[in-house]
Amino acid sequence: MLKFTIAHLSLVLLILSFFPTDSQAKGLEIVIIKNANFRSGPGTNYKIIGNLGIGEKLKVVSTKDSWYEAVKGRRNLAVTGWVSSTIAVANNDSAYAGKGLILLNVDLTSKLGKNAVWVASVKQGDIVTILKSQPFGSKIQLDNGEIGWVRRNFIKQIGFQNYPYYLNEKSIIYSAFNFLDKLRTKNEFFKYFVIVISVVFFILPLYFIHFFTNFLCVRKALSNTLIKWLIRFLGIVVMLLVTPIFMFTPPYENFFIGVVFVVLLLFDMWLQGKRIVYLRCPRCRTMWAGMDKGSIFLGGWKSKRTVRHADGSTTGSTHSAMYYRDKRECNHCGHRWSITRVKS
Repeated sequence: MLKFTIAHLSLVLLILSFFPTDSQAKGLEIVIIKNANFRSGPGTNYKIIGNLGIGEKLKVVSTKDSWYEAVKGRRNLAVTGWVSSTIAVANNDSAYAGKGLILLNVDLTSKLGKNAVWVASVKQGDIVTILKSQPFGSKIQLDNGEIGWVRRNFIKQIGFQNYPYYLNEKSIIYSAFNFLDKLRTKNEFFKYFVIVISVVFFILPLYFIHFFTNFLCVRKALSNTLIKWLIRFLGIVVMLLVTPIFMFTPPYENFFIGVVFVVLLLFDMWLQGKRIVYLRCPRCRTMWAGMDKGSIFLGGWKSKRTVRHADGSTTGSTHSAMYYRDKRECNHCGHRWSITRVKS
């Protein structure tokens, strides 16, 4: 019953993410493109309460005339102030779609890595066009037409972000997580409450894959091969829908969390495939009918590799692979089948 409820809840959350809300200010962020002053009010006559550097990202609270009221920092270190819109770019500004801000003086090269050829020098604060983004760098084009690569930590994408449309600032998913992110700053209880909710939502898609596998396995009209392909298809859909949430929405907003989710999802898909092979009878297609009838050792190999270092010392490593055939028997129809596995 618990797995049934969790799986359906995760499906409802995914469906709700496609319905917009009327929220305007929630989710709006700005990036500072010039060194500027952080003021106590919307005007140059107000007191300076801090400094803003190139590339700093702030969350917008409200707007007045050509000024943004924004929050600098997070949690207990958060400070609210005002900054002029002339030196900031909002994440919904279509005029800067596909643009990037150079964070430090850097050399533009023909490629990333070794044997890269110098193309041009790019100055801090320059706005360039992003042609291609990769985990370790971006391919950009300067105003003079020169094209090259810079590393990821030297550039920040600004303006309208080409996120999935269900993650923009008007979506329920973004608004909900943005609310949670603000809620955890209230007190210590809400801080841990938000952490628990965030972890639960991280696990929900994995439970959904597990539930979907059980749902399909009790349908005797479906073969084991077809079920495996359906699980792979669903896993890819969930991966494409949910991974951007962990990358672009608070309180996650972390590329590493998205990568961890993808790895766990792939592992869960592989694990469900193993469950089908071991627990579902391929003849009568009854789930949880497979019984262990022992294993047969088929043989294997072992190799040892020795590496000699410059100082004369040596280190060795051993690699091996043992092949087994696991015997299974259906306790419903008596059918027997075998599965080959490798132990390294």
